[in-house]
Amino acid sequence: MMVKMKVKMIAGKIYLPKEVRKKVNLSEKGECEVVVVGDEIRIRPVQPETLNTLEHLKKPKREMSIEDMVEAEAVEDA
Repeated sequence: MMVKMKVKMIAGKIYLPKEVRKKVNLSEKGECEVVVVGDEIRIRPVQPETLNTLEHLKKPKREMSIEDMVEAEAVEDA
């Protein structure tokens, strides 16, 4: 659902109407996440770390060294 509206911006702060904050479950005082998609800005409540897929995708994966790979493939002779 896309809703277009005008909001006030004063001194770099964006002021959202109270009914909009209630609808998307944003507290009056607290934090929210801002996601930039193309030329759009999306605002949402802070997601718990375990559910935040975007942050998970941004974290670099640990690369295995050659020694780690060799060790993982090593088979003990019985």
